[in-house]
Amino acid sequence: MKYTSNWGKTLYLSSYIVPLFSKTSELQYVFTLMEDITERKEAELELHKLNATKDKMFSLISHDLRGPIGSIMNISEILADERMQDDKMFRQFIKSQKELSQNTYYLLENLLNWAKLNRNMIQYNPGTIELASIIDQNIKHINFRAKEKGIEMHTSYSGKYIAFADEDMVKLIVRNLLENAVKFTQLNGFVGIGIEQKDNEMRISITNSGSGISKVNIQKILSDSEYYSTYGTKKEKGTGLGLKIVKEFITLNRGTLTVESKHNKETCFSFTLPLNEKEDIF
Repeated sequence: MKYTSNWGKTLYLSSYIVPLFSKTSELQYVFTLMEDITERKEAELELHKLNATKDKMFSLISHDLRGPIGSIMNISEILADERMQDDKMFRQFIKSQKELSQNTYYLLENLLNWAKLNRNMIQYNPGTIELASIIDQNIKHINFRAKEKGIEMHTSYSGKYIAFADEDMVKLIVRNLLENAVKFTQLNGFVGIGIEQKDNEMRISITNSGSGISKVNIQKILSDSEYYSTYGTKKEKGTGLGLKIVKEFITLNRGTLTVESKHNKETCFSFTLPLNEKEDIF
């Protein structure tokens, strides 16, 4: 009787356990299916991103690089002409060729960095860096363009300002922001550069006089997917790549980018960098 009773209990319990296992298997199947769908969606998004990158790259190569390279070729042909005897005109052509060459080099550098970012090929090599010297070097490189537009460059820092970041990335961030500031400053305007320490961060601010940026376009600048590009005050052409790389490099260096603008008055791009090494938090 005891055996029969235990067997009966086993049968009774199995009537609940078997369906439970069945339901568990069904749930596992549903979870597996959901994971598969999620992975497919992520793959589709990645493919869409890669296609957008490819389209943008082809567009830049065919339009933005072809134009200045063609101009350099034309200037070279004129300079090579033996009939070119006017010294003043010769110097003007040399100056134009130098500026075109530099702009094309910076555009190509941004293009390569942007392509590397999209393929996760950028290496982050942080260390202790001195910010004032990096900014001073970049001001020297941009100063001749500022003088051409009658722009005054003001600095409001003195001494050494130490941060923990990738030096090459910070150099590119500063150069792009200074290039942009000069590009969008009207004739006889000003560009101001400041550094300040707040808590455990360093903040670098680059302010320029100009027509300002609308809230809609500021959102585009800070967006991960949109590009913002417009002509400068002397019809200088842009691609939007520089600001996109600036934002990505600041993020890689554990910092934040802020854009503030007052209509028909001034615009300020500022970014933070850690003062000391930060640990990743997962």
